[in-house]
Amino acid sequence: MIANYNKQGDIYRVRGDLDEAEVSYRKALEEHLAHHDETGAANSFANLGLVYQARGDLDQAKAMHQKALEAHLAQHNETGVAQSYINLGLVYQACANLDEAQAMYHKSLEIGEGLGDQQILANACRNLGSIYQSRGRFGQAEMMLRKALHLNETLGGGAEDIARDCADLAAVYESRGEFGHAQALYRRALALFRKIGTVSDIRRAEQALEELAQHREGG
Repeated sequence: MIANYNKQGDIYRVRGDLDEAEVSYRKALEEHLAHHDETGAANSFANLGLVYQARGDLDQAKAMHQKALEAHLAQHNETGVAQSYINLGLVYQACANLDEAQAMYHKSLEIGEGLGDQQILANACRNLGSIYQSRGRFGQAEMMLRKALHLNETLGGGAEDIARDCADLAAVYESRGEFGHAQALYRRALALFRKIGTVSDIRRAEQALEELAQHREGG
């Protein structure tokens, strides 16, 4: 039953139905707590954090991800700790606190290197690339994002991870005025997002392509 609640929550969240996603994740959390399943509860806190992030309720998102981090630390679950640092970094980044976000991503990167976990490394590299892009350090951004994309392509990363790498790398090229490369990567990202069905990501990729086309026509 718990697995069903989590799956339902994931489906609702991907579709953009955040209210139903929250209901499902809270039911899963209640079951985990009732069965004293700390790891499961940590994952439910993280899922709720993602829902709040999607709504733009960053204080609540931070609180949920902090609870997830504390639970993973108590369980000595390094993989969970690394993911919590990523999630907290995303919240700080959304708050324009780039220093704290970068610190969170570096902590995740260190854990990934220690564990030899390629997926953690890929996630940390992507998010560090996004930070460097925001700071205008495009060379470092490209290096990190290309590393993330390579890891996800060669080591079994999912379509969503590859799509996000492509979208972020496209933004770097766009910032440098390399519009042809940017357009190709945005199109690849959009195709993958459409296959996955993530509504919010589809809209962002479509908007990025529209703005890029307008910019090229205007230029």
